[in-house]
Amino acid sequence: MRRLVLALILAVAGCAGTPVVYTHGIPHLLQVPGHPNAYRSGAVPATEEAFRYLDQLGVSRIYELERGDEETDYAQVLKLAAEHHVEVVSLAMPPYRL
Repeated sequence: MRRLVLALILAVAGCAGTPVVYTHGIPHLLQVPGHPNAYRSGAVPATEEAFRYLDQLGVSRIYELERGDEETDYAQVLKLAAEHHVEVVSLAMPPYRL
């Protein structure tokens, strides 16, 4: 079973109102209800397309909570983040078990 990576993406974009679903290469990217400048995702963005979209939102920092996806190339994520002036903060959390 593939674990989802939880990422809390803080943005400086001035969006408000009803949460909006965004689908630009970032799985399950949603605005956090009640926090117009924060977004959450099911995975760390890992493509140029995804980072271009984060540029449009004004994202400046990504909080990565878990590196559970073996398919993600984190060297590429960090390279893209640096190119797009996005800080990646890794906050290790133990996996949740039922």
